[in-house]
Amino acid sequence: MGIASRSGRLIVPTYPEGGGSGTAEPLPNLAVAGPGHYRLRVHARTLPWEENYPDAPLEEHLLVVYPGRSTDKVVHRPRG
Repeated sequence: MGIASRSGRLIVPTYPEGGGSGTAEPLPNLAVAGPGHYRLRVHARTLPWEENYPDAPLEEHLLVVYPGRSTDKVVHRPRG
């Protein structure tokens, strides 16, 4: 999907203690080319639940950000 950064910063917030969304560790600024238009691609995968580690994450995500002007949203494989 397309996203614009007027300030030259694209960040993903860390999740608060006990929260369920965000990153476990701070990520660098994703707007590598400064202010402008970007494309964002998200890959997600479900992880198996481990009885011995009940607080382990259940999903992993890969974010790919690159300069681009398109605003089209494309879903290649809907969740379900």
